[in-house]
Amino acid sequence: MQALEAYGMEEDVISFDHRCLRRVKELRPGIGHRHPLGGKLADRVAAASAAMVDAIHFQSRLPDGGGGGGRSQGRACGQRLDGQSPPADERIHRDGGCFHRDRLPGSAPDHPMKAQGMSFLEKESANKPQLGFNMHPKWLRYGTANDFLSPLRELGLGALEFTLNLSSPDWPEISSLIEECRRLGFRLTFHAPYKGLYNPAGFSGTKRGDVKRLYRLAIEYVARIAEQAEPIILVVHAAKGDRPREELRRDTEVFLAWILEEAAGLCPSLELLCRERDVTKIGDNKAELVEIVSALGSPRVGICWDLGHDTRNGSKAIPPGFIPLVSHVHLHDISPDGEDHCPLIFGNVPYVDPLRRLGQVGYRGTIVLEVNGYLVSRLAAAEGVHPFQILRDNFGKLAELTSVC
Repeated sequence: MQALEAYGMEEDVISFDHRCLRRVKELRPGIGHRHPLGGKLADRVAAASAAMVDAIHFQSRLPDGGGGGGRSQGRACGQRLDGQSPPADERIHRDGGCFHRDRLPGSAPDHPMKAQGMSFLEKESANKPQLGFNMHPKWLRYGTANDFLSPLRELGLGALEFTLNLSSPDWPEISSLIEECRRLGFRLTFHAPYKGLYNPAGFSGTKRGDVKRLYRLAIEYVARIAEQAEPIILVVHAAKGDRPREELRRDTEVFLAWILEEAAGLCPSLELLCRERDVTKIGDNKAELVEIVSALGSPRVGICWDLGHDTRNGSKAIPPGFIPLVSHVHLHDISPDGEDHCPLIFGNVPYVDPLRRLGQVGYRGTIVLEVNGYLVSRLAAAEGVHPFQILRDNFGKLAELTSVC
């Protein structure tokens, strides 16, 4: 255990649950590359980092998507899951990035879970953005959701985002965690599946039926929750591929219109994506997002401003009309060697000015700390700190910043 001793750590390594212990049984040889933190620190802790990563087994990124969702019973566009059209006494309005369902006088009382969610929303995000976190059962290797989330909630965490990979073998555990987080009173946002076959390309043409079958189960799952709570943000990736850009853009627009018609309680947020040299991606620039969202003309559709992706794209100038259309934010850092979805420790993603600009227009939506759990554990090992301390530090920074936005 010389590597751990030199690193200033004991043989017993604290698990990420910050309560239990797991013993490292063996050390593998060095990890074969210099740690992003660089310098002598990396040389001292390379072996220890590898061992801790193996011990913590900590990676929050979901498995690849792939495979299609099963066929579900269809319903007419605009109908709710119970087969009825949205009630005439109900309408959704957007206020500072938050979406609310208004009920007119004399309408039926809300479901108890809906009333609970609205109360929490009003209390926690009345005058400022809501801090969020990308959630997955792998963050809870040895403890409960409450054990993990309570300390972060004290720092302002109020929303949790889940990726809707219903084809994953982890989905039963994920869906149970979603229900537990609802019971704990957290606001929920969701990310539509986007890996593997999940791609809206072709939706405006011959592949419309295939794409619908892929996404329908995920859409219906979130729609059921939205019917019992506040309108829910659904982060969506636009179409990509090797077809002409105008065709992929049309696919994206028609796909978003389908979501609006299919589920009255969902508020799609089109994500700013990273550019790739050999793939045409709709939404890999801010001006295009403004054009698409504006053309749809629905107050339920907005932009997910991924500040890490924006940095990787060169942080181009913000076009007119962009800031008011932002309905959701993803925030993460980039390591010196280009690894994305890192915690906020390198300072390579400028986020203070963007968040202040959002605050100036009254943004009260969610700012999601979207980090890769494997990287959190690895960087914590390299710095000689507990992984949970990195998250606490990150949320502390964001809480301080958003309190004055």
